[in-house]
Amino acid sequence: MKKILSYISEIKLSNSKNFSSLELEDRAVFMGVVAELLLSKELFKRNEELKSFIKVVFNINPLEYLFRSRTLLLSRIIRIIESAEKDELKKYIENVYIYIEKTTDKENKLKPAPNKTNKKGKNNTIDTIDRWRKVINRNNE
Repeated sequence: MKKILSYISEIKLSNSKNFSSLELEDRAVFMGVVAELLLSKELFKRNEELKSFIKVVFNINPLEYLFRSRTLLLSRIIRIIESAEKDELKKYIENVYIYIEKTTDKENKLKPAPNKTNKKGKNNTIDTIDRWRKVINRNNE
């Protein structure tokens, strides 16, 4: 979880008025981080637990049907991130950072083991985010 916090803290948007390649990369990485968080059963065991996260981070109250499916909720949140202005996006990034920091402080049990795989042999959230960053960085070179 600390690695996710470091990714979020690394996302810094440029001050130019037009979208720079760095800003687009940051937006894409942020979407990936949010996707991993929303789909993570480690952080949110039940879909009901996502309500407080969505309310605190994005300051919205989605309709109840969205909480029946994490993928439906994720698609709505990605649309919000995609259409957000630069200042709104900065606020969302900061809110995610603060929320996760508070959550990990409250629950020290959320310390993921490095390179650990789950029961089905899939990589954990940290590994997935690492792969996201490699792909994005490779495309920008």
